[in-house]
Amino acid sequence: MKRVLLTTILAIAVSGIFAQDVKKTKEFITANAWDKAKTSSDATLANAKNQKNAEAWYLKGKVYSACSANPGFKSLVAPDGGCRPWMHLKNLWNSIKHLLPLF
Repeated sequence: MKRVLLTTILAIAVSGIFAQDVKKTKEFITANAWDKAKTSSDATLANAKNQKNAEAWYLKGKVYSACSANPGFKSLVAPDGGCRPWMHLKNLWNSIKHLLPLF
C-alpha cells in the first residue's frame, strides 16, 4: 500500500513540475526577459509530454517573434538574425533546379 501511495504522490509531483514550464515561460515573457523565455520555451518543448501542448507552441512562436524583432536578441533566434526559413526555401529551390534537367 505504501508503494502505491508513494508512486501516486511521485507521479502527481512530476506532472506538476512539467506544468510549471509553461508558467515560467509566461513569467519571462511578461518580464521581457527574452533570453530566459527562449531557454524555458525550448526546454518545455524538448519534453515529449509537452509536444502536444498548443499553448507551449504558441508561446514559443511569441518568444521567437519577439527575439527576431528585437536587435539585441536576434542572435538568439538564428546566427543570421532569424532569416533561417528563407535560407531553407532558397536551398530547396536550388535543389529543385538541379533536379529539373533529369526529367
